Amino acid sequence: MDLTQHALTVTRVLPSGKAQVWSFNPYWVRLDLEDRIGRSSELSIASHGKRLVFASFLTDPEREDFAQALSAALSANKAPRPA
Repeated sequence: MDLTQHALTVTRVLPSGKAQVWSFNPYWVRLDLEDRIGRSSELSIASHGKRLVFASFLTDPEREDFAQALSAALSANKAPRPA
């Protein structure tokens, strides 16, 4: 995952070595951590009709920590920058 002022890019590398890449405008990204009864939580990002579920390999507590860190990074990224 790479976060810049202009893009949040998620890259997934499959066992075959093929890479899948998703790019979102970080200003409009919505982060969602959904608790699911009897199952692992689900972390997703969505923007402009695109939704990506990711971090499924993490444990629920790791996923929650990651969601908090990503949320803080996205908030910091939206803050006005000095000229």
